[in-house]
Amino acid sequence: MPDAEPSDDPADAGPDPDDAGDDPAGESPEADEEAGTDGAPPDPDGERETDGDTEGETEGDADSDAEEGSDADPEESGDTGDDSQRSGDADGAPADRSDGAGNRLLLAGEFVDHEHDTSGTAQLVELADGRRQLVLRDLDTSNGPDLFVRLSDQRVVRGAAGWDAFTEGRYVDVARLKGNRGDQVYDVDPSVDIDGLTSVSIWCKRFSVSFGAASLRAG
Repeated sequence: MPDAEPSDDPADAGPDPDDAGDDPAGESPEADEEAGTDGAPPDPDGERETDGDTEGETEGDADSDAEEGSDADPEESGDTGDDSQRSGDADGAPADRSDGAGNRLLLAGEFVDHEHDTSGTAQLVELADGRRQLVLRDLDTSNGPDLFVRLSDQRVVRGAAGWDAFTEGRYVDVARLKGNRGDQVYDVDPSVDIDGLTSVSIWCKRFSVSFGAASLRAG
């Protein structure tokens, strides 16, 4: 039998040794890596939804912070909202008019000049417990010897004509003047009949002269 001649037909050739290790049904590792662990490709839309949720949470947190910021503590703003506290002073002067505590303004007036330039206000106040106080606010007068706060029934006349009026009629020396400037409070003795006492003077006993005085009228 003659020897078979070599065939030039590629179909008759055996499998290519280089292809022997390939799995025709498999995918390359790069494809597995792109597809993810479950083999499904990433969903671009799903990624956008996640980003949208994150943005929504951030906006929601910002809105929440803004709402919390709008509820500012009035105490931190420095506004108490209480007029009676602002009108008081370090000596415990009551409010300018009747308040929730039951304090009542009876009489009030502005100081005018006598021997010395004098300004400020005087108030006669009845407290809720029945005590009465004479309150001087923003007093500004000269310093001097032997000064008293004197309640009187005399009419106040501005200038030199009114300097010596407060030795006449009925008068009561409430107390020595605490100071020639600022707010101050004096307790009026319960035995004092204030009816008819319509003026207050910063009175110098040594020289029998008024530094300044205020007419007291119903508030």
